Amino acid sequence: MGRRAATGAGAGGGAALLLTLAGSWAAWWGAWAAGGGLGAPVPTTLYALGGVWPLLVAVAMARRSGGLRSLAARMVDPRRVPPRWWAILAAAGAGPAILAALASGPGRQGGLVAVSVAALPAIVAFNLLASAVEEPLWRGTAQDRLQARHPALLAALVVGLAWAAWHVPLYAVEGTFQHDHGMGSAAFWLYTLVLIPESVLLAWVLVHTRRSVLAAIVLHLAVNMSGEVLDLTTREQGLRLALTTGLAVAVALAAGPSLSGRRRALADPRGTGRHAPPGAAGPPRGGGGLTA
Repeated sequence: MGRRAATGAGAGGGAALLLTLAGSWAAWWGAWAAGGGLGAPVPTTLYALGGVWPLLVAVAMARRSGGLRSLAARMVDPRRVPPRWWAILAAAGAGPAILAALASGPGRQGGLVAVSVAALPAIVAFNLLASAVEEPLWRGTAQDRLQARHPALLAALVVGLAWAAWHVPLYAVEGTFQHDHGMGSAAFWLYTLVLIPESVLLAWVLVHTRRSVLAAIVLHLAVNMSGEVLDLTTREQGLRLALTTGLAVAVALAAGPSLSGRRRALADPRGTGRHAPPGAAGPPRGGGGLTA
């Protein structure tokens, strides 16, 4: 792979983040300015547009580079994910929230599970949709392309910061669960900050599953579902942040000292379906570290 291709892929990652922030923020701040909250036609339409915008950006960029079929395959093909990794995805995604809730002991208000069985299908459907429209952009495009010229850990931190910033306008839109938490509240900071170590975990998953966006969607879904089903208190959210950060640090340390060095380009950083020439760096099948 030539230097120009790797450089272009890295630049494409930054462009993906900027386009996503610009489009979603415009829609969500517009929903706030329109007033009336979710349920009113204009705010609801703008809310939906901002939510689906990352997928639109990912599809447009993949189509422009000729990699749309490759991106689609990475979103739906389970064969990229080694069998043991399905259990790892569930544990890494839901584990911190479950442990945080269990730490409250048997006297936890409302019990361990905070939703009814009847509500579960709707919760799963909404969170699956949210994960499926976000991950093709955050991990499938931005992380993937930034890794072409930077260490995967650095790319994950950049994507995590953008991902956290992306959610901020939702705290101003009446009717969202973020609005219920309140802009600048303890819950706001805990929810915002946890996205950064989660981004590290998602990058780790990406390089261990042959760049599978489906694996990222599953981990994202496990995180969201565990948070909603358990309805964590502020104290528990703080503990979840600590546990998630600890897990992300452990993953980064396990990747070794090469994390601090310049990373060689991934095979097929543009998602075109073409691989790097023999001898070029690329992710191993089911192994390697964050910079693999």
